[in-house]
Order: sequence, then C-alpha cells, then structure tokens
Amino acid sequence: MSIDTTACTPEEWDAAKRVADAVNLHVLAHKAQLGNGRDTPGYVAVRLADGRSPDGVLYDTRRDAARHWPPYPEGMMYVKIGRDDMSVKEGLIILMMHRQAFAKGVVFSEEEIVVPHRLELASPFIPRTLRGANWHG
Repeated sequence: MSIDTTACTPEEWDAAKRVADAVNLHVLAHKAQLGNGRDTPGYVAVRLADGRSPDGVLYDTRRDAARHWPPYPEGMMYVKIGRDDMSVKEGLIILMMHRQAFAKGVVFSEEEIVVPHRLELASPFIPRTLRGANWHG
C-alpha cells in the first residue's frame, strides 16, 4: 500500500505529530532512565480520530492496552514502542493505514504482533527461518 503524504490535510499531519509525540515521549524517557531504551517493546493506545493517547500510559502488552481502552466509536490503535523514535511521516503512515482499515470495518483490538516490526526484534527468528528453508549459505 502506498500513501501519498503530499495530499494529506493539515489535520492529518497534526494527528500524525501527536502519534509521533506519544511514541517519542516514552522512547526518550527510557533512554534518559536506562541509557539505551526498552529491552522489550511496550504499547500506547491512540485514538484514530485525533492521534492523541487518552492516558499516555505505556502498557507492557498490546492486549493490556486493548483491555484498558476498548475501541472508541471512531477507532483506536495500539502503537508499538521500541528503542527507536518515530518520525512524523511514520506516524502519518501508521495512522492512515489504521484509519483505512477501520473505515473498511477492521477493528484491531487484542491481536498480538506476529511479525516483529523492528529488525533487532526479528534477529532471533532469522536463523530458525533459514534452517527451516534448508538454506545453507
């Protein structure tokens, strides 16, 4: 899926900035406290309507965030927080993808992430995947 970021409205950019701010707040807090960020990902609940986190709380699991914040009529998303900060463009892309899915009737609530989003979290799966594919490099 391709999202044309040049055709976005000021409201969409403002909402994306709020999504990125909600993520970056926790990333920077963990970097200041621990020096390198979280070892395990966390999740923050974000409203699709305006990109704001209703409470700003970092939940340990996506399921905890979904349980605490059931979907609003205008939709919720649960953003994964890792070691890296989020750019506004990344915030826009995930916000628009979730809005498009919600408009088509897809509601993400308690689904666990099957494929890790970040490369450092995928590294434990790579050797096992290559062995399963009978690839010998």
